[in-house]
Amino acid sequence: MKLMKKIVPAVLAVSVTFSTLPAFASATIDSASSAPVLVPSNNTGTETVVQPQWKGKIAKEVLEKLYKALNDRSNIESIKSGMRAVGLGKHTGKIDTAVSYMKQEIKWLLDWQEVTTQNLKDKLAGALYDAGLPLSAARITAGIVIELLL
Repeated sequence: MKLMKKIVPAVLAVSVTFSTLPAFASATIDSASSAPVLVPSNNTGTETVVQPQWKGKIAKEVLEKLYKALNDRSNIESIKSGMRAVGLGKHTGKIDTAVSYMKQEIKWLLDWQEVTTQNLKDKLAGALYDAGLPLSAARITAGIVIELLL
């Protein structure tokens, strides 16, 4: 029962926060959700569709920043540290090889008209997989790269 007393106020706070978000603030929605969230509009009585974060577009400047960040050795060490923190330490040796694959994918994405966060994560995971990481480890590591370097 004590747990419910703690959870209910937190859920209400989240509910109030989301109901006051404008539609253009969709990039701040939790990326764990895979379906659009319907949020009641403030005064109109209609519902607004708020897209999850993975739908957010990524600017070419951000991709260029990520490409340059992969040249910095301290960033590579940060990725390895992040991998160790989530239990993927045995795969850190493959990151040095994976950097060139990831940079190739980012360079390719720069030619796209529109890139979403999910596109970037998929391409990075594919590059990590091509470098020898198991698929599940590649997906987790792609998320680490995005979180650390963007």
